Amino acid sequence: SIPQCIFRSTRSFRVMADENKMLANFSSLHQLTSSVKKDICGKVGKKDFSDVTKADMCIRGKVPLEFLSKTVISLINCIEDCITPIVNGDSFIDVISNNDTTKLLSTLEQSLNKDIKMHSESIEKNNDAIQKIETMVSELVKNTNDLLAVPKNDTNQSNAITSPNTESPHAKISETIFHHNEIALKDRKENFLDNKLLSKLIEFLTEAVTSSKFTEQNGHHVLDLGEQYLYKGMGGPKPSAIPPCIQSVIEKIYATYDGDYDLNSATINYFPANSETFHPEHSADQNCINPNSSIFTLSIGNSASITFKDKFSEETQIHEVNDNTIYVMSRSSQNVFTRKILPATNAEDRFSITFRCVANKYRRSTIIMGDSNTRGYRFGNGAGTFGAGLPGKRIDAMRVEDISPLECMSYNNVIIQCGINSLSNRRIDGPAAVKGIFDKFKDKVDTILKMKTGINIYICPILPTRSNMLKRPINYFNQLIRSEIIDINYRCNFLNVACLADYQDNLLPAYSRGDAVHLNSRGHSKLANIIKTSIFQVYNRGHSIKRRPTTTQNTTTQGSKSPVRSSAS
Repeated sequence: SIPQCIFRSTRSFRVMADENKMLANFSSLHQLTSSVKKDICGKVGKKDFSDVTKADMCIRGKVPLEFLSKTVISLINCIEDCITPIVNGDSFIDVISNNDTTKLLSTLEQSLNKDIKMHSESIEKNNDAIQKIETMVSELVKNTNDLLAVPKNDTNQSNAITSPNTESPHAKISETIFHHNEIALKDRKENFLDNKLLSKLIEFLTEAVTSSKFTEQNGHHVLDLGEQYLYKGMGGPKPSAIPPCIQSVIEKIYATYDGDYDLNSATINYFPANSETFHPEHSADQNCINPNSSIFTLSIGNSASITFKDKFSEETQIHEVNDNTIYVMSRSSQNVFTRKILPATNAEDRFSITFRCVANKYRRSTIIMGDSNTRGYRFGNGAGTFGAGLPGKRIDAMRVEDISPLECMSYNNVIIQCGINSLSNRRIDGPAAVKGIFDKFKDKVDTILKMKTGINIYICPILPTRSNMLKRPINYFNQLIRSEIIDINYRCNFLNVACLADYQDNLLPAYSRGDAVHLNSRGHSKLANIIKTSIFQVYNRGHSIKRRPTTTQNTTTQGSKSPVRSSAS
């Protein structure tokens, strides 16, 4: 009932020429907010609204709404502060010109936009309540701006009302996103198959059509073969084994293109002749695809025009594919481009066969971006690796500036272990300098979250040190990670590295290479185990949003101890 009352309240923010009508509207709004306050007090068991906290209102369920509860309380208080004087007879112009208006704007523009609009993109799309709240917030902000744009009757009024800057502090993220280096097609070859293999393939496809093996699906017909590849709109029976003629095509691809992976899944799309067919806009960005693989599509029969669109710049490009033509796309390009075939009537049948490398383990695909303390980490099979169950790669990120959001797009888990080299700069002196480095760090994290939905980020705090000079900036940096990233982004996890430190937050000698910051082989193994355990804990729970916070990690600010939520014990 609270969101409904707030929604009704926003309808009272209308621009009216008649001040008497406006006063009546404000009176109605005042009654609504009073009703909301009374309703909240009754539900949380408090006598006075001033005693209600965001913790009282926090809905304990699938979506963390603590930040929303805080915003609702701030909104009600600000409406009361601004509206009550008008209801009591003060001049409308005087009231909207004083500091109460500044307070109202600050709450609406900063708290609502920052806490809800920015984070609602990360919240599950099927949560209707959040979608409704986002709509309410947009209307509330719009109508408030319209209200404050009412011309003043008193031209001599000295306190001019100016609209505040509503640009998000992270609005420039899009500039980074647009400058990616992905291309829609890596390669294309015509006359790919020899006549003998092409004849066998056409014979198989014709038999599949006559025996009704295809399933009709959204503008065309589909037949899945090999390992099951789950995608939106998928239908039909469980995939059957890859037949010999399709396997021969795969062998031809192996002989033509390099790649250390198995193409174990094939999807055949059938576009019948003399009927209008199409393929809706889509991209092969499912988590089960090998992040380091390529995706191959072989076109047989009628030619087609395929439209590729950049998801971020929305620029389009059209590629023509003819009979017996193969084109190649990288897995990483699927996070940048979508493709579609517009409705058309083919003169003859057309088939497209798409080959992929898929496996359930790739849902745990991981990229580590770290400094020298992660340099020895290897992915793969055997001793000294993360094992076959955790595929991925590691890249250098010696400083905060080296963190590359573009490198993360094909992976489902991102490990960030970086910052000590940026803080150890002699010019870094005082909290303001540390905060400046952290702001760059946070921009990198925000960019990753914006570029790929559903990604899990595991942030390793700056590791314990044996340097007293570095302890204070390290502790402050780690505290900022917790308060400004972990606490407000449910896709971000804080790695618990407390086991590497003693009771004074010094790096334990057993894990130190002998200097102030570097881990020895035992320390590397310990940190690797923390990383792997954290990923599997989140994966086995099915969704990182379901994780329960634990209290460990002696991360402090100015010597104070405070618990930190972590994803590994």
